[in-house]
This record gives sequence, C-alpha cells and structure tokens, in this order.
Amino acid sequence: MEYALKLENVTKEYKDFKLDNINIALPKGSIMGFIGENGAGKTTAIKLILDLINRDKGKITILGISMPDEETIKLLIYLSPLIAAVIFLISIYISLLIYKKKEF
Repeated sequence: MEYALKLENVTKEYKDFKLDNINIALPKGSIMGFIGENGAGKTTAIKLILDLINRDKGKITILGISMPDEETIKLLIYLSPLIAAVIFLISIYISLLIYKKKEF
C-alpha cells in the first residue's frame, strides 16, 4: 500500500514533554485529523511533519520521499563548498579548452 504520510517511531523530547515513538500511516487518498487533549503532542507532530523542528529519532516519509535526518543535512552543508569548487574548476577547464581551439 502506498502512503501519503508515514511516521515510524518518531520521537521528540523537550525538558518537560516527550512525544515518544509515534507511528502514523496515512494511505494515499485518505483524510486524517488530529484529536487529543491539550498538551498531547498534536502541534509537535505537525511541526515534525513540516520539518519545522528536528526529530530526535524515527523516520518521516511524505509521498514516498524520506525527510532527511540531521546528519544528512550536516553532510550536505559540509560538502557544498567542495562541490561548488569542483564545478568552478570544471568550468575553467572547459573555458581553456574552448579558448585553445579558437584561432586568432
């Protein structure tokens, strides 16, 4: 079955509150509502789904696409200057090849 939204063992812990190992599986084409007492974690769950706050553990998938975890984001941030430098060097190399082929 394909899911529009899937949360697997998602946990978020604050000093005085813990949303512990929640699991939600919403099939495509379905409608869901959050109902619960004040302080039950409805807003926290929505913020986690929207990636407005970082989860402590677990996996969130929206339309089959996994939301990246903090380590993946850190790796991408770390590698982005290196990727930009490689692209810059490749563009210089291509420019030199084009310049070399031109006759004056």
